[in-house]
Amino acid sequence: MILYVDRFTGDGLLTDTMNPSESKDRMTLEVQPAIVTLGSEDDSRLAPDLDAGTTAAVPEEPQDRLIDLVDQFRLQEIPMNKQLLGSHLRRYAQNVHDALKGEGDAERAAAFKKNFPDYARDLMSRCDTMQFYVTEKGADEFQEGKAMVVASWTPGGSDAPVLAYVKDGLRAVKS
Repeated sequence: MILYVDRFTGDGLLTDTMNPSESKDRMTLEVQPAIVTLGSEDDSRLAPDLDAGTTAAVPEEPQDRLIDLVDQFRLQEIPMNKQLLGSHLRRYAQNVHDALKGEGDAERAAAFKKNFPDYARDLMSRCDTMQFYVTEKGADEFQEGKAMVVASWTPGGSDAPVLAYVKDGLRAVKS
């Protein structure tokens, strides 16, 4: 199994078993997570109604719904507005570019520098309709421009959002 970790914090973000796919712009890995319900009860534990030969009705309890990957990797949602997002993306782009150059991958660094502005503009234009997550470590270091996971919903689409991860902000580690 391959674990994709944040290049800067080393925190796990997703695995290859989640079937990530490359986005059209080749900037991100995208994954369609599941929505899970916490606190749902197993129906097999309900007491049978012996007179009717059926299961007795049990009142519904409020249940929390969440994105499985957000829960599994302990991602923390962060509030975001366009000004904060723009500032973060500038720092993040510089950090990723510097890391790629530092690894001696000048070609990849140049491609990232060329293509990231279009991705950033797209995020900025949809900022109000998205959710943003960082790792537990990333929440402490967020102002420093570390990795961020972006959740976006397709109108009329699935219950679950698409989670996007900037490819060059990840490192693949065999686990």
